[in-house]
Amino acid sequence: MSRNLAPWVARNGSFADDPLFISAVGGFRGVHVPVGAEQTVQRLDPARFADALKRELDAAEVSPDRPLVLLIPYGGLGGLNLPRMIASRTNRETWSFSGPLAIESDVSGNGFITTVADQSQPKGAWIRSTPDVTPADTDNFVMSIDGHLIPDRDIWAFPIPGSDHRSVGHSVHTPPDQAAREKDQAHFEERTWFNDFDEKTFEWFGKNAYFYSGHGAKESTVLMTDLGQVSVGASEFAHYLKRRKSLSALSQGSSIVLVSCFTGAAGSTVAQTVADVTGRRTYAPTAEVFESLAVMPFEDNTDGQFLRFDPQSASPFYSRRS
Repeated sequence: MSRNLAPWVARNGSFADDPLFISAVGGFRGVHVPVGAEQTVQRLDPARFADALKRELDAAEVSPDRPLVLLIPYGGLGGLNLPRMIASRTNRETWSFSGPLAIESDVSGNGFITTVADQSQPKGAWIRSTPDVTPADTDNFVMSIDGHLIPDRDIWAFPIPGSDHRSVGHSVHTPPDQAAREKDQAHFEERTWFNDFDEKTFEWFGKNAYFYSGHGAKESTVLMTDLGQVSVGASEFAHYLKRRKSLSALSQGSSIVLVSCFTGAAGSTVAQTVADVTGRRTYAPTAEVFESLAVMPFEDNTDGQFLRFDPQSASPFYSRRS
């Protein structure tokens, strides 16, 4: 087990901001807390928990400059609805973790946070939420190709961390798939080269792109939900992406990058639909794509590539060197 400096310390250089740690039982869908004179345990949804926490902070006259650190396992899943609700209601920077965590003590009695996961499960990441990014509307849903209505809150969205620990996108995979991908995903934002032999940087580099990672096809994508994996058509997927608060918080000039196989292939409707529905330039691969952002060549050995899809138009900007 290795020890690392907590990101809220590394970012500020010290404990000057004196974070307030919030430990609770629960997860991204709600938190169990004792309520009333008899301290009966109740499950509060993110909105009710955020309101209760605000009342506690106000009553204790806690400095508004102190950020919050949620010691809640998997509190950063589910579209970051829990931490964003808390950040919005309390007007405080709020940190959450998207994987398992626990509080332990060393032989000297010093407490530390452990974030160890089974190798088949995602380790997770610390994500920083700020009051300016509002929580999602939990009443939205997508319709699967076979006609099932899936609430957005039931989609397993793993946040993708950026260099400043904000969310720069999300990944929708089974836990074992996500475990194999999360290390590379953490470098999406800073990756400038396709590989060591290519000469061009990605066109979206340095422009606050929003990244989506998930299994795809020419006319559909696959979402991981409480019911398992479900396929959704291009329009449903595009509207689902448009509702992402991390995306809508970006300037209109920010692009979307689909790390999703074949969504930019000839005859595909996915990338163009995303561009049209969101009104944003969208990049998508013409073939199988890896989390390294390498695109596989076609069967005839011609180069795979990311294509650029502007609303109502598409043009290639990048291809692999022969």
